[in-house]
Amino acid sequence: MLTLLSIFLLLSNVLSLDQSLNCDKKFEYEEGKRCCKKCLAGEFMAHRCSGQSETKCNPCSNGYYNEDYNNSYKQCKSCKGCYKEHMKVERNCTLTSDAACMCEDGFRCSDKNCETCVKVRTPVPTKPPVPTALCSSEKRDSKCSECTEEEEVPMPVQEVCEKTLEDV
Repeated sequence: MLTLLSIFLLLSNVLSLDQSLNCDKKFEYEEGKRCCKKCLAGEFMAHRCSGQSETKCNPCSNGYYNEDYNNSYKQCKSCKGCYKEHMKVERNCTLTSDAACMCEDGFRCSDKNCETCVKVRTPVPTKPPVPTALCSSEKRDSKCSECTEEEEVPMPVQEVCEKTLEDV
């Protein structure tokens, strides 16, 4: 029973030590039993903090970025290139933000990340259909309907066309 009580007290002390470490997750990370500063946007971690030293950060190289506080060890994110066909740069890459691409006139982005450009479809103009009379020439009167070739249907459904010679 005494052994069980000793284990319980030991565990409760260890757990209370972990809980007392209250790092600000946005600006700090836990290293051992210490809160260490994260690197700023535009930087990467060159060395983790230790008992004697703070976190060592270096700026991202050209063509790389980090957009937020981070503890990315020895790396920044690679900038997006706008090199695909019909693509151009909307916003250049900086140390703190990725490049943004857009498409040339007459093209649009295929998705929200603008990975490729696709041609914008323009409607092809068509000639209006030529009306076809649905009654014989001797019976042409105001009741005779005219339908387009696409609309031509047999009697008695031809009234669907809703045109008469008076409308023409």
